[in-house]
Amino acid sequence: MARPKPTILLSKDYTEATGIDVLAADSLYAVLYKSQPINVKQRYFCISGHIKKYPKSVFTNAAPAENLAAKLNEDFECNDFTVKKIL
Repeated sequence: MARPKPTILLSKDYTEATGIDVLAADSLYAVLYKSQPINVKQRYFCISGHIKKYPKSVFTNAAPAENLAAKLNEDFECNDFTVKKIL
C-alpha cells in the first residue's frame, strides 16, 4: 500500500538541487516517562571529549515513538515509558 500524498503547507527552493517543504501533520505522538514529557540526551565519547546529541522525543507518526519508548523501557528495565497522542 502506497503512502498518501502529503499536504504541502509551505515550500522554498534554496538552489536547483535543494529545498524544504513544510508538511501538514495529522497528529503528534510524545514519549512520556511516568506521564511526564521528556527530552533525551545521548553522550558519545571521543578523543576531543564528549559529544552530546538530543534526539527527538515527539514524532508525527506513532511507530517511531513506540520504538523509542520500547528501547528506553528495555535499556532502563522498566515499563514507565509510554506514548501518548497529543494532537
